[in-house]
Amino acid sequence: MSSASSIRWFKTTFADKLEWAVKDTPFSSDLLCAIAYQETGYVWGKYIQSLSIPEILSICVGDSLDYPKRKAFPRTRADLEAKPKGKEMFKIARKALRLVAKYESGYAGAVKNPNKFCHGFGIFQYDLQFFEEDPGYFLNESWQDFDLCLANCIKELFSAMARQGWKTKTVLTRKEKIHIAIAYNRGTSNLSKGFKQGYYSGGKYYGEWIDKYLRIAEGISVVPVVNLGMEEPEPNSLAVRVYQVAAGSVSSLRERATKYSTEVRKLDPGQVVVRLDEGEADYWRVEVNLEEGIFRGYVLADYLEPIRAIPIRTEEPVAIDLEKIPGYIRAELDMPTGALSPGTKSKEVRRVQEWLTFHEFDTSIDGEFGPATERVLKRFQKAKKLGQSGSVNERTWSKLIEPMKQVLSKPAGIETIPYPEAVLAVALQHAEVRPFEVGGQNCGPWVRLYCGGNDGEDWLWCAGFATFLMKQAAFYRGQAPLIDGSVSCDTLASQAKATDRFVSRSELVTGEFPWKSFGRCAVFLQRKSHNDWNHTGLAFNFQGTGEEIVFDTIEGNTNGGGSRNGGEARRSTRSMSGKTYDFISLA
Repeated sequence: MSSASSIRWFKTTFADKLEWAVKDTPFSSDLLCAIAYQETGYVWGKYIQSLSIPEILSICVGDSLDYPKRKAFPRTRADLEAKPKGKEMFKIARKALRLVAKYESGYAGAVKNPNKFCHGFGIFQYDLQFFEEDPGYFLNESWQDFDLCLANCIKELFSAMARQGWKTKTVLTRKEKIHIAIAYNRGTSNLSKGFKQGYYSGGKYYGEWIDKYLRIAEGISVVPVVNLGMEEPEPNSLAVRVYQVAAGSVSSLRERATKYSTEVRKLDPGQVVVRLDEGEADYWRVEVNLEEGIFRGYVLADYLEPIRAIPIRTEEPVAIDLEKIPGYIRAELDMPTGALSPGTKSKEVRRVQEWLTFHEFDTSIDGEFGPATERVLKRFQKAKKLGQSGSVNERTWSKLIEPMKQVLSKPAGIETIPYPEAVLAVALQHAEVRPFEVGGQNCGPWVRLYCGGNDGEDWLWCAGFATFLMKQAAFYRGQAPLIDGSVSCDTLASQAKATDRFVSRSELVTGEFPWKSFGRCAVFLQRKSHNDWNHTGLAFNFQGTGEEIVFDTIEGNTNGGGSRNGGEARRSTRSMSGKTYDFISLA
């Protein structure tokens, strides 16, 4: 898989956790994506379609370099085994090397040397040089826990900031983030040397690779689970709350929530703990990973400082009721009739080819079930663990259309939130899947979904996309849409004016209509001339005043450059400066 596809998978799969991990820090989720791919992407990037996430995390180990090239502890097997629990750690590190060698042939030579072992552990590569200060992480193989890997990465990025003399910075420029990544790799970064620093491989330095992968990540829009207007995590969700013992403090892990209780262990500054309870109590119940094993007990909250809260969704959207949706939507979801096996030629085969292509199992979309389509279908079935029959049965079809069922599912609690929030909740589901055209310009199942069953070159679908979001939210709330909607931007503008929902650019820029009156979102209309609008989408997260107003979008038939005929639905950001945008209020 290409680096762009792999980074897209990583950013999409862990979107919620990444966004919360960098909240209130000077880092970005894109920087974490770049580091993860630079550190271990060469391993996991090849297996994201064939291994589960736990399996992927287990093979994110590596770096078998030792003396004389390695300068940090441990330089040799003897260095490691001389430390307390060192022999046990060598066995674990050796086992990790044998495992990764099964998936990455570059380690085959190292495995043959009985003194070789892994030095890097985790998807962000936490180095074995930290074994003495954080033995529990390594001895308990905690790199297989993404949350702990993420917490360690954030901690080390802060340490890298301190080494750069930037401890008090609250905002980092893009260049500074790359220099922090270089310091993460090699200890410190010399600003005068630019990005040509750090580990050298493939003709580039570590900093140059981070620059490249960061640029790729920045061009990928995914929408994490967000709190629709709420400061705290959503109801019915849990959070793994990760803390550390504050610098300059030594705390005690106790059996009970009182200072007179038996001390289980001393906890040194920087020791990572996971909070298990909630509330405002003086003592918190925590879990801590130490050299001797995993312990649970109570720690005085005053000695702890947060690293990050990492959300885990526990309430899923409700599956769509297929009996209540329009026929043209059912036509996209229902399994095609007739034979779907080698030798068949039909429109139904074309539907299968469209979905294979959407899942990045590319094949010609010509309606002919030839040898190429059969081979690609078998690859898809193997990746999804469906059995390689080479023909389409109900299980295979269900897996093919799974993204569409996902966007059509009913967001939890949608009936109880204001309509603008409901539209945004629906839009987030679509943006997470990131629909795009397949089989030609303005063609494919997603265009037909948004354009009432129609597709083809003339079916520009941005207005149909915005209309579908508004109608889907209204449908699940049991109410009539605020406007009828259309596949025409001009018609949307006319309907908004007729219902007194049209907000002109001048009204917003002058403050005559404050953007806060939109609620959580509105519909933007890109104006070409006085009575001509040529692009539309959902607008939310407004900030600024006057010409400096900026807003995030979820829009259809666009691309990274903001085109009005770009071929995909995605999240983006737009500004009022120099542009003419009008709006439709949904409040």
